[in-house]
Amino acid sequence: MSSRRDRSPLGSPILIGALTVLAMVVAVFLAYNANNGLPFVPSYTLHVQVADASELTHGAEVHMGGALIGFVDGVRPERNQNGQPIAVLDLKLNRSTGHLPVDSTFTIRLKGSIGQKYLDVGLGRSPRTYADGATVPMRQTGATVDLDQVLSMFDPPTRAGVVASTVGFSNGLTGRGVSVNDAIGAFVPLLTDLRPVAANLASPRTDLGGFLRGLEAFSGALAPVGKTQANLFVGLDSTFRALAGVSVATLPSTAPVLADAFAAGARNLPGTAALDQRLVSLSQHLASYGQNPVVQKGLSRLTLTASSLRAPLEFLTPVQSSCNYVTLFLRNVASLLSESTSSGTALRFSLVAIDDVLGGESVPSSRPYTTPVTDPTAEHGPLHVNPYPNTDSPGETPECEAGNETYSGAAADIGNVPGNQGLKTESTTNSGSKK
Repeated sequence: MSSRRDRSPLGSPILIGALTVLAMVVAVFLAYNANNGLPFVPSYTLHVQVADASELTHGAEVHMGGALIGFVDGVRPERNQNGQPIAVLDLKLNRSTGHLPVDSTFTIRLKGSIGQKYLDVGLGRSPRTYADGATVPMRQTGATVDLDQVLSMFDPPTRAGVVASTVGFSNGLTGRGVSVNDAIGAFVPLLTDLRPVAANLASPRTDLGGFLRGLEAFSGALAPVGKTQANLFVGLDSTFRALAGVSVATLPSTAPVLADAFAAGARNLPGTAALDQRLVSLSQHLASYGQNPVVQKGLSRLTLTASSLRAPLEFLTPVQSSCNYVTLFLRNVASLLSESTSSGTALRFSLVAIDDVLGGESVPSSRPYTTPVTDPTAEHGPLHVNPYPNTDSPGETPECEAGNETYSGAAADIGNVPGNQGLKTESTTNSGSKK
């Protein structure tokens, strides 16, 4: 007859061994999956974009305020909208943490100076939160600089430069302690006066940020003409170098005159305040006038007209600047009415008689009259005509041909004459008389 103890299930060695093995299996399973979170524990998933995973791996811890709130479930590569490679951290957070605000920050940090890394969450204050499965943009993420990255800056050339700089600074400060103390004391008034200046610069009304953005846009606009500006400065260097020797000789005599001029300007400047105000008012009226649609249309027409006149003016400019033809034409036109009469002035002219000879200009002909003159007293001769003379205009021979062609009764001259007639014509003065 068996006892009650022998009939108990816990008295079976097989059952006790099976329970022990089951407990060990559960413990090993929980230990193996500890980095993925405990089973049956509700989780909150987020996907965090980072520029660089910085050696953060699967199973890394996620902390907030020093407390463990989850794990990194995976790290995968992706590309952003610009096609640049980035990393995405898949986070599995404890649901008890609650949904994180959208202004929360995510920073990859080291647990120690050298060792394993974790993701630190800085809790934000925004009323809006990330939904389960949402993606955190890269602007909310970052990473600390590792110690090995800091130390990697000090390569052999850098270390040699640091040593040389330290030695140079020490030599420069040797025996100058009193002077340094005096300089620090002299900086106190400067810092006192600098405080209101810094406050004005920091004021939103100053809009220092807008100034810097405008300066950036201005620099960007100058970038295409950077080479031209560099050449300009090279030319200015040559100019000022040439003036340097002259300035040393003339500065002793010109400096007092310049000082007196500046002093006179300082005395007269307050009296120009009313003029300055009028100029400001004039500028404002001009700005308003320039914004008038009718004026803008007129300016557009003027611009179009100037653009259309550019080509003919470029062609006609040498006609005057090189050959003086415009001034000569106007002078000769004015002299047409130089004959005085009892009632005013009369038009001066001369009759040109054309001989009625065979083939001449007075009778029909199939070709120009080119017969040479054999009779010195004859009033007819071969044709001389140059409809398109060279006037030093673009594309033409640099010469003032019109008016400088010679006449020969022995042969006809049609078109441009042989040789270069030079760049000299009859000179004129302001009175219109010959030089």
